[in-house]
Amino acid sequence: LQLLFFFFIALFAFKPDHYDPGTAITNDDPWPEFFSLPVIMLMLITILNDGTLISIGYDNVRPSHMPEKWNLRALFCTSIILGVVACGSSLLLVWACLDSWNPDGLFAKWTLPPLP
Repeated sequence: LQLLFFFFIALFAFKPDHYDPGTAITNDDPWPEFFSLPVIMLMLITILNDGTLISIGYDNVRPSHMPEKWNLRALFCTSIILGVVACGSSLLLVWACLDSWNPDGLFAKWTLPPLP
């Protein structure tokens, strides 16, 4: 779900014309008017992400003799916070990478070269 929110927000929040590097790119490909994400790519990324999470998700809990009661409020709050932090950090990384051509941007401040 976090990936879907990330891609949805990223597609509408970042306009390519705001991040056009101008003459810094030497190839003849035109700069896109909008970012597009094919459905097959979204499905592939989601399936690979789920496969990764399933492969590391082991349950090694010893069962108790009494039934356990879930604290759903804490579970929902924790999952929402973790999802917002993950989505926000991904959006921040996309912004920093798109803005890498800016001489006053984050990459320039950290003396990193612009992304190709």
